[in-house]
Amino acid sequence: MAVTMVFIIVMRVYAGGQIPGNVEALLNRARTANPQRYQFAIDRGAQIGVTSDRRSFYLLWYPPSKAAGPAIDKTLIVTMHGSASYAFDEFFLWYDAALKHGHGILALQWWFPDQAPPGDYYSPAEVYSAIEPVLKQQNLRPGRVLLHGFSRGSANGYYVSLFDRQSKNNFFGINLANAGGASTDYPLFIDVNSGKYSSSPFTGMRWLTFCGGQDPNPNRDGCPAMRRTADFIRQFGGTVDLAIEDQNVGHGGFHQNAAYPDLALTAFDTVLLRGNARWTVKAESFRIPNASIPNVGRVGSEIWLTVGGQGGIRLFRSAEGANSANSESIPGLGSALSGTGYTPTETVPRESADGRKELYVLGLGQPGTNKSIVFRLRDNGSGTFIRDPQSAVYSGTSADNQFLGVPDVYPASDGRLRLIYVTRGDTRQNSRIALSSDGGQSFTFEYDNPFNDLNVSNPGAGNTNVDPAVLKLSQGGFLAVTMRLKKLYLFLSADGRVFLPLNNGEPVEPAIFGPVATGYFDPTLVQMPDGRILMYATLEEGNGGQTSVVRATLSPQGALISVSAASFSESTLAPESIAAGFGINLATGTQTAPGTQLPTQLEGVSIKLIDSAGAERLAPLFFISPAQINFQVPANTISGEAVIQSIDASGVTSIGNALISMVAPGLFSANSDGKGVAAAQVLRVKSDGSQSYESIAKYDQNLMRFVPLPVNTLAGTDQVFLVLYGTGIRNFSSLSNMTAKIGGVDAQVVFAGPQGEFAGLDQVNLRLPDGLAGRGDVVVELIVDGRMANPVNIDVR
Repeated sequence: MAVTMVFIIVMRVYAGGQIPGNVEALLNRARTANPQRYQFAIDRGAQIGVTSDRRSFYLLWYPPSKAAGPAIDKTLIVTMHGSASYAFDEFFLWYDAALKHGHGILALQWWFPDQAPPGDYYSPAEVYSAIEPVLKQQNLRPGRVLLHGFSRGSANGYYVSLFDRQSKNNFFGINLANAGGASTDYPLFIDVNSGKYSSSPFTGMRWLTFCGGQDPNPNRDGCPAMRRTADFIRQFGGTVDLAIEDQNVGHGGFHQNAAYPDLALTAFDTVLLRGNARWTVKAESFRIPNASIPNVGRVGSEIWLTVGGQGGIRLFRSAEGANSANSESIPGLGSALSGTGYTPTETVPRESADGRKELYVLGLGQPGTNKSIVFRLRDNGSGTFIRDPQSAVYSGTSADNQFLGVPDVYPASDGRLRLIYVTRGDTRQNSRIALSSDGGQSFTFEYDNPFNDLNVSNPGAGNTNVDPAVLKLSQGGFLAVTMRLKKLYLFLSADGRVFLPLNNGEPVEPAIFGPVATGYFDPTLVQMPDGRILMYATLEEGNGGQTSVVRATLSPQGALISVSAASFSESTLAPESIAAGFGINLATGTQTAPGTQLPTQLEGVSIKLIDSAGAERLAPLFFISPAQINFQVPANTISGEAVIQSIDASGVTSIGNALISMVAPGLFSANSDGKGVAAAQVLRVKSDGSQSYESIAKYDQNLMRFVPLPVNTLAGTDQVFLVLYGTGIRNFSSLSNMTAKIGGVDAQVVFAGPQGEFAGLDQVNLRLPDGLAGRGDVVVELIVDGRMANPVNIDVR
């Protein structure tokens, strides 16, 4: 009785007015079918809306992290249930993964159990007519929605996505077809094949597919059906980024394993990160003959490149990575593994978080042992590398048979380290990942399928990615390159764990290095301080198998990625805020604006911003460089999606998009990376009115970064304030709509506005609350008009 009463109270009225009787009856039917799932959605704040045709309903929910923010910054999972099911089921099944990844859910009820066929389900056109006005009302920009369909929902979803393309809304950045193939006798399937919607109506569409090997209807919903459907998608211009096959599950297996929704949303995150940007690979004249197994890394102010050859492992050091002639031995490398039973081979140069020079070395076991494991060497302070720790840092799992190959080490998003390698286990010789939480002293196995090799039909060398190299990009995300059948393939990831193919899965052909090149091996990546991405690889030439180490430059074609210059993670910008635009070959040199009056052109380079109203304005420039331009978003820029163009002295343009909102708060950090110790001061006001400022950070020469200075909060009669510096804050509505916490304790905002001296720089003064003394490292949180700034830290004693 209590549940029924809650239902009546909630359902009688919705945002659009009185719920029609037929829709209320449908809601009652859904609640009765599974009251627990209904209540689950209501308890978590799902809102119920009526479709524009007043025939059905939908659930709309956003995670707390997005609910208070502007609609233009939101993302959604639009999900269609299977046969004889309800929207509440889809909400329940997606909720945990959506909350984790920060995406909203729009679950449509498109089955009408009280009606007879064919009117018992919406058609694909009717589905799109039902969701299109909701997506427009939410102000969702193109590519910010994942469309999911399960079973019958999947079989219809291909054409829902088609109508999105036909309408030119392009809401769906990626589509997930879950255990429901495209039926060949369906009228819309026939229409697509006939060319009714053009010869390539799926162009620009990206898909994920899932099937279970135990599905009772393999030719309709199982793996044979989904493989046939993948061919159908590709035939008409679409791409299939991930084809997941789990031979151990049946129909509905996708939601029985939490890893699969997480995998799909990680793929969605990756699409949101870079969209459909195409990457180019340009061969350079660099060449080291009679060499192989290159590994590259930034060590201090140098590029270290190690290669193998007849003389063993050699080191090529240079400032620009251009040294191909002058090599040297690595002190200590030859003897570092003495007594272990292993011989050093591939050597990966790295610099630790604390500034130490490191080498991750693949040790090859004695002949006949068929083993290879990974050791870490560190500079002992006098230029000689020694084992540290003494034991191997990773020996693989039992499935790897203690034989690892082609290792690479890269930082994870959370500061830990990942090791990616090729296994020579019993099942597949594919790439796998291990994780270190202690700075590289030890690694534990994490994930066995970063490139989706294990979820494909007919596994073999043609679909198994080996020789992996991964680079954490300074502008966000992770770039990977792998080898298949002596060709290279590029991938992108949002989390450094799950990768999607770039360039529609097309290979980088050896022929870019000349007509006698026959294949690649051992790619390795490094990003230069100016943003350029260099790839070194072993190139095989001629029938004799002669190898050289060669180099190429990788770049996203014509892409300009603009983010807050304070947080480096906020893609929404505010008028008059400071932004950083990242790209390739944006300028031929580096130039900083003289004085405080910012020019709109430096060395012939300019930034043009076209707002949602079509108004064009030149942006004031702080500085330019080949990979980054810092600029101020012009005043009076209208909210909505804006086009940002970087135009160099020769007229070459790089283009990107950004969302403009009145506020987009970002806080500067002392280390200019948007995290860690704040770029801030403490203001102390004594009882006599005198004021003094205190630093909260100091530069550590050994760590080569700022570290916190403790703040004394024992004020006595003093008033103590924390002065934060940020950008994108000044257009706030009122101080009452600005909240702050320090160490979880509410802090009064006493001032916010332009700093006054530097263009685009904002200042926020917080009164330090009582009770913080002795807390140590605490997080400072700021919310402005419902939008949360990037958190920063201070140290309180």
